[in-house]
Amino acid sequence: MKDKLMIAIVIMGMITACSKDDADSIDTNSGTSNTTEIIDGDGNVYESVTIGNQVWLDKNMMSTSFMNGTSIPSTTPYNVNLGVTTKAGPTQWPVSYSESMVPTHGRLYTAAVAISNLKICPNGYRVPTISDFEILKVYAGDGAIGLRIANDFATCCNYPFYEGDNSLGFNGRSIGRRLWSGEIYDVNQIGILGSVQYWTNTLHSSNNDTDGDGVGDGIDAYNVWDLRGTGLASAGGANDHYQGYCIRCIAE
Repeated sequence: MKDKLMIAIVIMGMITACSKDDADSIDTNSGTSNTTEIIDGDGNVYESVTIGNQVWLDKNMMSTSFMNGTSIPSTTPYNVNLGVTTKAGPTQWPVSYSESMVPTHGRLYTAAVAISNLKICPNGYRVPTISDFEILKVYAGDGAIGLRIANDFATCCNYPFYEGDNSLGFNGRSIGRRLWSGEIYDVNQIGILGSVQYWTNTLHSSNNDTDGDGVGDGIDAYNVWDLRGTGLASAGGANDHYQGYCIRCIAE
């Protein structure tokens, strides 16, 4: 009798443990942050956020290394002119050329980082496609995407009614972009609604092939403009490979 009682207790304990594990693995709410540790090539830690049927990282990439440990160089000085006649190799810069902003805003990268086989995104994640961003746009409510994914797009100006509520937990930031000339452009500027551009891994077939290798120079970037106001979002075209845009990874 005692043996049967002990067996019953063990079985009940196993069932309870399994039920707990199942419950911990289920995320039923969109915009809910998940707590599984996710690490990039530098050892920076990220969390994931579930938005609809998609799982995104909760911040932009911060790494100066690919996942295999290969370093992604920067330029000296940061604002050096890259030129426009040859393809820019993998290059990164801290947002606004300030390392202190990296933990919250991430880094800017050339297109070569986004499309590299060496992989910038943590294990289990990848650089998104244009279609991935379109799905996010539809889920957020098209014109409302800016308001629902924006975090700090009203920090510079006296327009509190434009401030995003970040209700989807995407933590979008007004980062702007690095132009080929080295200028940081369109980031929380008075009179210019802040913007952010995300690289995708989608090649653009109509890009110019300046070095004759049979591959267009640019890849698509997803432009999210006016995030403080109307939340206008549009798919980018043949964006120049030497521009510095941020990278936000999505689960594979």
